[in-house]
Amino acid sequence: MEIPTVSNPCGKDALPTLKWIIALGMVLPVTFAFGDQFKFEGTYTQNRPCKGNGNDRSALKVTITPHEITHSVGTCSIDGMRQEESKTMLQVTCKFYLGGPVLGAEISFTLRPDNTVRMAQQNGSYEAVLYRCPK
Repeated sequence: MEIPTVSNPCGKDALPTLKWIIALGMVLPVTFAFGDQFKFEGTYTQNRPCKGNGNDRSALKVTITPHEITHSVGTCSIDGMRQEESKTMLQVTCKFYLGGPVLGAEISFTLRPDNTVRMAQQNGSYEAVLYRCPK
């Protein structure tokens, strides 16, 4: 099946421009969603309150930026985000420091009343409570 092309007034093929517009339309919502509204950005410890004095075990640390999640066993790039009621759902691709396969996953983040964050991999294989470290 051939994709029809649309010509602009200059007579040039507009398909490359249309491809860029579609690509931007897919990227910009993610970029804007991660802007100032990405409330989970920061450094945390898993399942234990963060002391924040440099004595927290590195194996428990998790750092979240708008673009990636870094933890003791690897780094996950954030490929997409959506909101489902009180949960923020992130689609991630994870690479492990010791090698092995690159894995894709969906992780939910839920802010709890005590200001901790419940993090759960949607397939049920991992769950943790994240404690924000002081800046």
